[in-house]
Parts: sequence; C-alpha cells; structure tokens
Amino acid sequence: MVKCVTQQIQIGDELTKNIKTSQNLYDKILRIPKVMIYSLLADLILILHFCFILFVIFGGVLLIRWNWIWKIHLPAVIWGVLIQYLQWSCPLTHLESYLRINSGESGYETGFIEYFVTALVYPEITPQMHLVAGFLLILINLAIYLYIFKIRTKQNI
Repeated sequence: MVKCVTQQIQIGDELTKNIKTSQNLYDKILRIPKVMIYSLLADLILILHFCFILFVIFGGVLLIRWNWIWKIHLPAVIWGVLIQYLQWSCPLTHLESYLRINSGESGYETGFIEYFVTALVYPEITPQMHLVAGFLLILINLAIYLYIFKIRTKQNI
C-alpha cells in the first residue's frame, strides 16, 4: 500500500512538473511582442503571395502530374488576368500591408507586383505594362495547356 501511494505521489509530481513546464512555455509564447507576430505573419503572406503568382504563371505545368489541377489553376489564371487588366489590388497585398503597418513597418503604397517589380526591374509600371503582363500570362498558360493537350492526345492514340 505504501509503495502504491509513493508511486502515485511520484506520478503526481511528474504531472505537476510537466504542467509547470507547459505553463512556462505558454508564458514565453505570450511574451512574444505583437509587433513580431505581425511581422512574421506579413512575411508568411509575402511568401504565400509569391507562390501564388508563380502558380498562376507556371501552374499549368503541374497538369503533367495531376490531371485535376486545372480546376484550381484556371480560376487562378483568370484572377491573375483580371488583376492585371483591371488594375485591381490583390487582397493579399492589403492583408500584408495591414500586418506590416501593425508591426511598425510601412505598408505598400502600390500593389505587390508594382512594389517588387519596380524595386527589381522597372522604374515605373504603366497601365500598358499591366496589359502586356496580362497578355503574357494568357500566352504562357495557353502554350502550356496546348502542349499538355498535345502530349495527352499522343498518349491516347
């Protein structure tokens, strides 16, 4: 009986120790400044945004591996073309800008593409360049889809 009670006390002590360790970890997480969390979330949105743009441009290639991807890719391409032709601002740009402002950084005054492309390549993106980008987006994806369609028809023959 004494041995049993001793084991229960030891188990209770271990549980208490684990709970205290978990509480300390929880307290440390809570002490992370909101500024840092906003900045981290803004960086994650930036990466997501960049991956989405790559998917819009080159996602048709994924059809080689997954037949169903066109159900996701075509709407993404349509969205990308609309963003370019109508010069809309992507909601991810607004979200990232909001997070950057709340982290103490400055948000974008323009859209995501304008901000980064301008920084890397162009001194200014004109409305005509938006039209060209939308047209190239259509051409690239049309070429990819036609190529894959050609491969699939040869395989079925």
